[in-house]
Amino acid sequence: MGTHSYAPKKLDLDFKNRPNPLTKLSIEEPPVLELKYLPNDLRYVYLGTNNTLLVILATNLNEEQVQAIVKVLTRFKRAIGWTIADIIGIPPGICTCKIQLEKDWSLSIEYHRRLNTPTKEVVKKEIVKLLDARVV
Repeated sequence: MGTHSYAPKKLDLDFKNRPNPLTKLSIEEPPVLELKYLPNDLRYVYLGTNNTLLVILATNLNEEQVQAIVKVLTRFKRAIGWTIADIIGIPPGICTCKIQLEKDWSLSIEYHRRLNTPTKEVVKKEIVKLLDARVV
């Protein structure tokens, strides 16, 4: 038995001293949205004034149901994370994906791995059992 010399990299999770861009909440300053085409069974509904605070609802709801949903969502609109900036307590820098590559990197392709023959037989038997039991 040997000793391990592996030391994992530590993440910079110093939230207090981390630079955080000041952003306004979407409720105070709603973002400009680009509407996309929706399937026929969905529609846009706005909670805010001037077509802001957008939600998507089903079209098979009657007007009374839509008004009830809008009323509840409007009441609790501060609880909804409209953007990453609205999620209180998590800096946007943590949520955004940033892939940091080393200087001398090269493209690599990982090929599909195959099961060895004994394991393949075990898996095949399990699948046959599940098919016979009509689980799959």
